[in-house]
Amino acid sequence: MKTILSRIGVAMLFTFVATSASAAISTEEIARLGKDLTPLGAERAGNAAGSIPEWKGGITSPPAGYKVGDHHPDPYPGDKPLFTITRANLDKHRGKLSAGLQKMLELYPT
Repeated sequence: MKTILSRIGVAMLFTFVATSASAAISTEEIARLGKDLTPLGAERAGNAAGSIPEWKGGITSPPAGYKVGDHHPDPYPGDKPLFTITRANLDKHRGKLSAGLQKMLELYPT
């Protein structure tokens, strides 16, 4: 019984310590939320290449045909892949992948 109570106490202590730790954020960064940053803190602007568009609020209404309780339909049914990166064309696309993803394609080609 004493061991169980000790374990519960340790678990509660770790939970308290983990939840009380928070990231420090400056008032300047807070002021940027909703302006040049999204409400969650990501950059609102797209990238220079244009492959990532500007964030404009995301999906703000249900897709056509959605009924409450159904599985969510694809909100972008017309979007087609621009390219597929495989082990065969990895060298061509290395600049788009992190070192970890490159290694995964080298180790697991399929």
